[in-house]
Amino acid sequence: MAVLADNVVIVAYPLRNGAQALMPRAIVPRACVRLDGTAKIAYASRTAARSGCPKHETAYRCGFCAQWHRATKHKRLAPCDAVPVAWVRRRAA
Repeated sequence: MAVLADNVVIVAYPLRNGAQALMPRAIVPRACVRLDGTAKIAYASRTAARSGCPKHETAYRCGFCAQWHRATKHKRLAPCDAVPVAWVRRRAA
């Protein structure tokens, strides 16, 4: 009997005659796949990821594949992390 990798599961697909076909399918984390289903480009180092595209210089290390991916969006600052601002009213002169 063949041993499957940890990221492979067996999926049963229904056939037209009522039978089922068992097919292996690799599970890829959402962090390593774009929304259209294609795999993200993985870089070995942060500098390689940043130099890959001059427009998107933000890179992050993936927690699943331990490779570097380019980030197209920046994390927004949470309201609780913002610097407090004191509002000062100006008097009319």
